[in-house]
Amino acid sequence: MSKRAGSSGAEPTPKRHKGNPAVPSALYDNGAWKILEQFLTTSMSLSEMDNVLVAYLGDQYSADDWVEPRRLLFSGDANDDESLRNLSELRKTNIPCEDVCIEEACSLAEVGDEEEEKEEEGYDEYGDGMSVRSPKVTCLPGLSAKQRLAATFDEMATRFGQNPATSLQSRQAPTHRALKSRMYLLHIQRAVTEYIAEYLRRKKFPVTVSAWLTGQLYVVADSPKTIADTLPSSLYLAIKHKYKGYIGRVFKSRKDIVEVLCPPHDFPYPMPRGCRVLVERSRLPKNNLVSDIILHDEVVGWTYKGESYYKGLLLKKFLHDHLELLASPHADTIQLHLESGWDTAFLKKTVVEFSMQLLRIGDWARITNGALHGALGRVISTDHACGSVGLEIDSKGHPDKIEFRLQDIEYLFRIGNTVRVVAGPYLGLEGYIIKMCGEVFYVEVSKYYLDQRPLRHTIKSQLPVQQHLAPSPESDCIEIWDFIQVLDRKHIRKHSIVDWISKGESTLWFRDIITPDNTGSGLSSILVPTAMVQVTDLAQTIQYTKERGYDVRPGDTINIKIGFTIKLHNDIGQEVFVIGGDRKGYQATLYSLAPEICMVAVHGQQRTNVKLHDVVTRYGMRLSGVILEGPEMILFCEMRKRSYLAPPAQSITPPVEIAPSASTTSITDSPSSLNSWAPWSASPGDVDVAHDPSSSTINPSSSTSDPWTVDNQESIGTEKLPDRGPLSWLMTKEFSSKLFNYHMVLKISPSFMGGRLNKQFVFTACPDPFCGENGPAPKGSVAALCTSNGAGATIKHYHIPMSDLSPAPPRKKNQDVLILDREHRGLIQTIVSCYNKGGVVKITITPTVIPEIGTGAFVSLLERFCGAEQNLVTHPCTLGINVAT
Repeated sequence: MSKRAGSSGAEPTPKRHKGNPAVPSALYDNGAWKILEQFLTTSMSLSEMDNVLVAYLGDQYSADDWVEPRRLLFSGDANDDESLRNLSELRKTNIPCEDVCIEEACSLAEVGDEEEEKEEEGYDEYGDGMSVRSPKVTCLPGLSAKQRLAATFDEMATRFGQNPATSLQSRQAPTHRALKSRMYLLHIQRAVTEYIAEYLRRKKFPVTVSAWLTGQLYVVADSPKTIADTLPSSLYLAIKHKYKGYIGRVFKSRKDIVEVLCPPHDFPYPMPRGCRVLVERSRLPKNNLVSDIILHDEVVGWTYKGESYYKGLLLKKFLHDHLELLASPHADTIQLHLESGWDTAFLKKTVVEFSMQLLRIGDWARITNGALHGALGRVISTDHACGSVGLEIDSKGHPDKIEFRLQDIEYLFRIGNTVRVVAGPYLGLEGYIIKMCGEVFYVEVSKYYLDQRPLRHTIKSQLPVQQHLAPSPESDCIEIWDFIQVLDRKHIRKHSIVDWISKGESTLWFRDIITPDNTGSGLSSILVPTAMVQVTDLAQTIQYTKERGYDVRPGDTINIKIGFTIKLHNDIGQEVFVIGGDRKGYQATLYSLAPEICMVAVHGQQRTNVKLHDVVTRYGMRLSGVILEGPEMILFCEMRKRSYLAPPAQSITPPVEIAPSASTTSITDSPSSLNSWAPWSASPGDVDVAHDPSSSTINPSSSTSDPWTVDNQESIGTEKLPDRGPLSWLMTKEFSSKLFNYHMVLKISPSFMGGRLNKQFVFTACPDPFCGENGPAPKGSVAALCTSNGAGATIKHYHIPMSDLSPAPPRKKNQDVLILDREHRGLIQTIVSCYNKGGVVKITITPTVIPEIGTGAFVSLLERFCGAEQNLVTHPCTLGINVAT
C-alpha cells in the first residue's frame, strides 16, 4: 500500500545495512514490534499482520530479520500471554530501554497496544476530534533524537553534493527505487472517522480505514508534518496522562511547552473527587495570598498558591506530546469553557462550526455574509470536508443554485419546527419550537414522548410561554406565539399564531392555522402590518394525561377545527364521491391532495385531477372539512344511494293460467272479452261463469278492466299492514333534516342476532340512516353501527330490522335528546335534570323556560325521547355515547 520513488539520491541508507553506525536494522524499529504485538492482542490475522508490516517498513523489510520474532508468535502453545512475554524478551535484546522510553514519548505512527486502546476510549468519552502525534524518530543508544535527526540530514546533504549524477541515475533505474512516501497510522476520534477520511481523500491523500480497530486511519504521505498541516485547524486540545479526557484551549504556545486553559483537576478548596466545575473566587481566602489578574483594565482571573485561574479555568503547562489536536469538539465537552465566558467570540464560532456538521439536505438556512446577506435558501448539497454548502435561492421567481462557505450561513429555525436537542442536559429530547427569545428556544415535548423517555431533570409542568397567553392590559405590544386576528384586507377574520416579529418593526409574520398553506417559498407564512391585527385569547384546549386520558366528560361541548393536514392523513386511499364537474355522480378513490385540486381515480379509469370543492367523503364532508348542508346534503344522499346496485325487485308468483275448455260457457259479446291479462288476483266476490249460469250476462266493460286494480270488494279480505312500531317517525323521514348532523341512539331487542347486542346501544348512520358502510339498508331496516365486543373494540356496521329497534331513553343531564311528542316535537334540546324513577325529564327550551315532560311512566319516556348524538366530526370511530362533540 506504500508508494516508492526516488528521493534525489539523498535518501538515508536502509536500516538493514548494519555497516552504517548511524542507522540501525529494522529490528530496532519499535513500531514494527508494535505490529507484532498487535497480532497477539487483537483479532488481526497473520496475513493482515504481514501486509501491515511490509507496508510499514517498505524497502527496509527483510524476511530473514523476522524469522525468529515470527516463531515466537506461536511459542506459547495457544497462550497469547506467554507468546507476548517471549516476544517482549526478544524485543528488549534488540531495542535498549532508552530507545523504548524515547519512542513512547515521540511516537507518531505506532500501532496501539492494549494500553493505547484504553487511552483511545478515554478520548471517545470526552472529546470529538483527531490526534496527530509527534514525528517518529529512531536512534542509537546514547544519542538524542535531535542529534540523530541532524546526523541523518547532514549525511543526506553530503551524498547529494558528492554524487548528484549517480543519484539521478539511481532514481531512474527500475531495479532500485527508494521509498517516495510512507504509510502513517493516524489516531482520530471514532465519531469523526468518516469525516476526516473523506477530508484527506479530497486533499489527494491515499487513505485506508482500519478494518479491525475503529478510530485509525492509514495515510500515505511524505512526512507527518504534511498530514498535520492538512488537517482542519483547531485551538482545542485533548489532554493525556493525569488530565486525560479534559478539553483545553491553547493560551500560549512555545517551542516545547504549551500553556492550556482547562478545567481544574485539583481544587484549592475541598471538593468531591472527580468533580468538574469552575473554580469560584468567592471560596478562596480573602487575604494577600490571592491576587487578581488584570487584562485591559479588567479583572479576568486570579492567582493562588502558584496557580493561575482565568475566569475559573486553570492555566496549565503541558509538553507537546501530552496533547492531541481536536478539529471540532462537541459542544458538551467545552461546556465549562462556555460557562466561563473566556473569549466568547471564539466559543460561539466553535459551537457554530459544530452545529454546521448537522446541516442536512432540505434544511433552511440564512446567509450572514456577502452580497446576499439576509437571503433565505434551501440546502441542496453539503460538503463538510471542504466546508461548503449549496443553497437554492428563489431570485425573482427563478431558483438559483449558489455555493457558500459554512461560516457564511446560519441554520434557520422557525416556530413549529420539529427539533432534537444535541447537546446540554436535555440531550436527545424531541419536541416542537413554540417560542424563540433571542438564542433561547422554548420547546414543547409530547406527553407520549415523555412516557417512553422520562426526563431526569426537574422541570415545570407548564412552560412560562403557556401561562401568559394574553398580553397585559397596559401593554399593546405583540410578541411571538401570540394568538391574533386579522381585521382588514384580504386576510380579514383569519385567526392565527404569530410566527415572527422583530422589535420596532411595523409588520409581522403569521401562519394561518385554518386555511391550507399556499406559498411558493415553502415557509408558509403570511406578512401583514401590525396595525391590522389584534391580540385575542387562545381558546382553552383539551389536555391528555396517561392516568386520566383526555379531560373531557360526557356533556362537554368541544369545537374541533379539521385542518387540511388532518384530511390528508384520513382520506388518502379512501372512497370519495364527485359532486361537481364533468364526472359528477361518480364514485372514486382519492390518491393525493393539493390546496386547490386533488387526484382521484374513477373505478376502472386512469387517475385525473378534479377541483377540491367538487369532492366529498362518504360522510358528506368536503376535503376542506366543511359538511354539506340543506339541499346539497339531500342531493348527495340520493346520489350515494344510486351509486349502489339495487337488488332485483321481488313479487308474488302468479298462479298457473288454466286454458278454458270447449264446454265452458264463454262470453262472446265482444272480442275484447278474451283479454290477454290473466285475472289471477280476483276478489272473493267473483264467481266462475261455468258454475253460475246467472252470471252469463256480464257488463262488457268489466271484461276490459285492469286486473291489477283493486276495488272495494277486493280490499275486504286483504290483510292490514302491520304497525311500524316506535320508530314510525324515523321511517317516514319526518325529522330527516335533524339526522344530517346527529346519530340517533337506539336500543336493540334480544331477538336480533340471538341477543348478542342486547346490552349495547347502536347509532344510526350519518348523514343518511338508511345507507351506511354496507350500502343501502333493505326495506324496513336501518343502517346502524356499534362497537364490537372483541379485542380492540372496532366499529361494526349492521342492517337492523326496524322491529328490533326502539328509542334509547335519556339517562342523565347534559344529554341531547329529540322530542317526539307535544308542542316541542322535533326539537333537539339538552337535558337539565333527569329522574328515571319518576319518568320525568326537564329540558331547556329557552334560557328562561324549563318545562317538565313525562307522565311518571318510564315507558312513555321511551316514546317521547330519543338520545341524539351530534355529528360535527363525521367519522364513526370518533363517537362517544351521548356526548355532543
